[in-house]
Amino acid sequence: MRVGGKSEEVRSRTAIEKGQWALCRVEIDGKTIRLWVDNEKVAEAKSGFRAADVYPAGVAKRNFVAAARGGKNPFHGAIEHFRIFHVVHPDFTNIPEVPMVSSRRISPDYPQRFAEKYADYPIKQMRATEKLQEDELHVFYTNFYAAVNERRAEMQRSDEGDRLEKEIEALKSEMSRKRNELTAAFNARPDIEAARARSNELNQRLNARRAEVRKEQYAEEMADIDQRARATGQRVNEIREAARVAMADHLAPLQEEIDKLTEDLNARRSELQENDPDAVSNRAERRAAEEELAKIDRQQDPEGHARWQATIRSLDDKHREISNELFREDASLRDMQRRIDQRRSVMRSMLESQARLIDPGFDAAARANHRWGPFNQERQAIQDIIDTIPDIAAIKEEMEGLNGFVGEGLRAFVGEGLEDIDSRIKAKEAQLRDAQRDAAVAMNWDEFNALPGGWTANQQLNAIRRSFMARELPFMTEYQRRFHAAVAAQRKWHTEVDWDDRLDWEKQPFEELTPTVQNWLRRIKPYLYQ
Repeated sequence: MRVGGKSEEVRSRTAIEKGQWALCRVEIDGKTIRLWVDNEKVAEAKSGFRAADVYPAGVAKRNFVAAARGGKNPFHGAIEHFRIFHVVHPDFTNIPEVPMVSSRRISPDYPQRFAEKYADYPIKQMRATEKLQEDELHVFYTNFYAAVNERRAEMQRSDEGDRLEKEIEALKSEMSRKRNELTAAFNARPDIEAARARSNELNQRLNARRAEVRKEQYAEEMADIDQRARATGQRVNEIREAARVAMADHLAPLQEEIDKLTEDLNARRSELQENDPDAVSNRAERRAAEEELAKIDRQQDPEGHARWQATIRSLDDKHREISNELFREDASLRDMQRRIDQRRSVMRSMLESQARLIDPGFDAAARANHRWGPFNQERQAIQDIIDTIPDIAAIKEEMEGLNGFVGEGLRAFVGEGLEDIDSRIKAKEAQLRDAQRDAAVAMNWDEFNALPGGWTANQQLNAIRRSFMARELPFMTEYQRRFHAAVAAQRKWHTEVDWDDRLDWEKQPFEELTPTVQNWLRRIKPYLYQ
């Protein structure tokens, strides 16, 4: 190496054994250079060499790893990896393993090795996320911000505000009912019924004419698209099946958890329905209705038969409403459903990742077979050409006019009918905001303003989460971002260290730099700035 214009060399007297892997290490502190092989020191020499001297800004890049200056005398052998530390560790044998990330060009097998090494990362991330919910600090701040939000709500609460909230809820219910009534009234108009009937007739004619043209003029093109689509779909299914087989050992425990959670969820649902008075009454009414229906001969009393069928459908609708309300109010059900959805999402993510490893073209094939994918775009391109045929274009134009007449007319009719109630709701909501502010002012406006809001809470909890995940999953917390950044770096070879962008000021005339920068340059690069 060249230091201050002089050549220096540190060399071990013992050669590395040929055909065997060796762990080599170089320690440089600006005073001494030490060489280590398999954690044994093999050479040491005094030297003022610093890493900052290797790539001075504005100077042509002539330095290489595993080669002499200018790339001469390259290293003859294989390098599995190399790592640059900013400090000399007291014990290099206990440092964490080298993370499989790269900011530069990566080898072709790197993505596969990386994904295989972290194949179970989504599962570990899910486990860590669930463990986070029990973390003492996370629980404390979650409860703290829940109490803060309750306090803020309490400070905004007043008799006037409660009254306005009830009035707003009543107005919204009234708006929903009125919207349904207006829609029904609009659809019952003779001109609208006639327009819909004409549109349906035109639609049938349009589809028949399009099919005729496709058969006569584009049969081969459509058959080719369909054949390629089927082949691609079969390929996607085969890749997904291979991914399921490859990931079976990882996914089996997740599927067992899903089955157990689903069983518990269904048991809890049955328990809620069996103990709820409204649900019990609904089931009794339905059994009675079924008994009455069984007594009626459909041929002799069609009206009575239809009436009891309608009663049963109504009771079924009521049963769904009762069940949905019970499920919404039960926290344990919500938690079980969330955990089921989470595990299913993890399984999908792992299968998709494995599918990409099996076949790098999996993503493109899956997109091609999507409803908005290339195959459908090809079909649509043919459809667009067919729609330019004069008689087809005329049918389509008339149908679009009728649909626009009905759609725009409905929006205008309903909007005009709801205009008054909508303005009343907005006025009440403005009054509610004023009432909430006045209540907070009357109680303690300074305290209300001092209480942290949702943004502060999320910021704090996210910081806790990042810290926790970094402890639980070393080298894996930035898995996705760093991995994709490494893959994206495949776009080009990096042939220089891009420090010049950060040290542009060093290219300026030395006399124009600040005294602090001048002193720093004299200290680290005395051979250039003395």
